[in-house]
Amino acid sequence: VNLLYDKLFVFDRVENSVVVASVTYLFAPLVFLPVSAVTGASYPGVEVAGALAGAAFLFAPAMYLYLLGLRKGDPANVSVVSRSEPFLVMVLAAAFLGEVLSAVSYLGAGLVLAGVGLVSFHRKEGSIVAADGAGMVVVSAAVFAVRGVLLRLIFESTEVTAWTGYLWSRIGILSGFVVLLLLAGPKLSEVWNGLKNPVSSGYFSLGLRALIIEGVGIAYTVGIASGPVSIVTTLGATQPVIVTVVAGVLASKTGVISAEDISSTPLWLKLLASALVLAGVYLLF
Repeated sequence: VNLLYDKLFVFDRVENSVVVASVTYLFAPLVFLPVSAVTGASYPGVEVAGALAGAAFLFAPAMYLYLLGLRKGDPANVSVVSRSEPFLVMVLAAAFLGEVLSAVSYLGAGLVLAGVGLVSFHRKEGSIVAADGAGMVVVSAAVFAVRGVLLRLIFESTEVTAWTGYLWSRIGILSGFVVLLLLAGPKLSEVWNGLKNPVSSGYFSLGLRALIIEGVGIAYTVGIASGPVSIVTTLGATQPVIVTVVAGVLASKTGVISAEDISSTPLWLKLLASALVLAGVYLLF
């Protein structure tokens, strides 16, 4: 939902990707602070809180790169390529945490790579070239994977609850976006003027974007806290299939998504890539 929302309602209204990423999270405390209060999130001590926030800080540059790739690329292809994150998490966990991989894990990794590869490259004027935005999305997935491994290490080595992790991770994410806004964003006076006139500046759409993102974060936390990680992760991997179908329908039936936003990659190839990634993620976990 968030991926298509960005394409349809955000990018045309807000051109600066730093603003899209950062200002969105200026609204996030309106959601995550009340949720944390209701769920009993607590202060786990300076070391654990700092570790959670520090690992989550990486979300900001990763999301910025992801948005740059999404601006350039087909949303369906970007969704598939972003699913390389579970594979990268597996590689990093094996390399730095000493996790032993099974034959099934290797098969899952192969399926993920095959799916990502199908939509990451295409033929242009007799040469094989990378799809628009694919490189930035791969780098984004790598940064997300580092963050994921660090958070996994923290959760496995402490007794932090899912909701405490949610709170301090959100604080770290917010800190990362504030730093990104200060370093690479427009003048703070421009941001303030946008907040005062949210409809004309497009910031109202960023507020709605924050609600969507926090809704996804809450749903994921609930899933992790109450169900097997394998099921939650696999359900998340259905995103490429949903985005491919919905984007195709919107482009062909309604015209809401323009032809320029959809790559020349055939629909059947996108669906095949999505299915390979879905099967691969399931085997990985």
